[in-house]
Amino acid sequence: MKNSARFTERASGAIAAARDASASLGHSYVGTEHLLLGVAAETEGLGARVLLSRGLDMLALTRLVAGSGEPGAPEQGLTPNARLAIERAAEDARRLGHGCIGTEHLLLGLVRTPDCAAARTLAAAGSGPNELYTDIMALFGSPESRPGRQEQG
Repeated sequence: MKNSARFTERASGAIAAARDASASLGHSYVGTEHLLLGVAAETEGLGARVLLSRGLDMLALTRLVAGSGEPGAPEQGLTPNARLAIERAAEDARRLGHGCIGTEHLLLGLVRTPDCAAARTLAAAGSGPNELYTDIMALFGSPESRPGRQEQG
């Protein structure tokens, strides 16, 4: 990802929470499913609010992501799909004219990454990527979610 990409405080928190989720589940990597958990963990962010509007919170999503190891630091770092989702988040922020990458952009990046663990987790929870994409894009049409009116998530 290019150095010009800036994350909001909540998006940075979501990425840190993704690492924590991976570690607590005993996974040796940070995948898209962990990024999804990280977005959900930032409850004040727009991404989490979109998830909550669909009845998806951190606890519900965590139940769908199975742990398979001893808790500890994820040694392998981001998976290729997790990197791709973050790159797509940066592209979406740029395309939408937003100065920073927020949790809503991270969620957009996740729903635009097909055949990833986050997409499978969302499907298992009963939410499709198209529905979430539409929900997020609807936020950008309202005055309170435009850049400069309030901090994005």
